[in-house]
Amino acid sequence: MMNPFKEMLSDREAEAGRMVVAIDFEREVRSGAVLIARQPKFSKQKIDKPVIEKITVRVNF
Repeated sequence: MMNPFKEMLSDREAEAGRMVVAIDFEREVRSGAVLIARQPKFSKQKIDKPVIEKITVRVNF
């Protein structure tokens, strides 16, 4: 399965410093699901941005 968002982002846009939000899905056993929005990590520039926003969602498993 290909990632449609990856095709939309070119290296030139990444170098221009545009903010793109990537969603990391983490599963917690007791509290449910946690969605963490981060700026993407570009290996060429070695950018490691902190968490922009943390969204907690309660889900019944």
